[in-house]
Amino acid sequence: MPGVIDPETMAVGGAPTIWWPVEVELTEPQRLEEIERQTLAGLLWVAPVPESILRLLLGETEVVRAIDPPEGYDADTQGEWDSDRATFAFRRPLHLEADREEDSRRVLEYALEGAGHWRMVISPEQFSLSRI
Repeated sequence: MPGVIDPETMAVGGAPTIWWPVEVELTEPQRLEEIERQTLAGLLWVAPVPESILRLLLGETEVVRAIDPPEGYDADTQGEWDSDRATFAFRRPLHLEADREEDSRRVLEYALEGAGHWRMVISPEQFSLSRI
């Protein structure tokens, strides 16, 4: 999760760094669709970059409302969970299982719930993604 966000370092093309793209009245379905789009953008922004890349490549970007706390949530450390607050998560959890260096390459292995295990190999010259 990001700490302090410096708006001067977040380039979004020619748009201002603090930007609300909707400037007209929306119908209720349009408003809900816009919330979903912005939710996806926010989740991809705070996820680790390799996870975001993997989700985009596999098309695993469906977002759902999180009513219950996620597995491993510690109320003593993280505060009491409020199920009335609008909280969102990716529909299918993605778990990092391995992160290692091999011959100047970074190798990441992920388990995507219901969609198998995936390996990403990243080097300055090459990127590969394979199902394992």
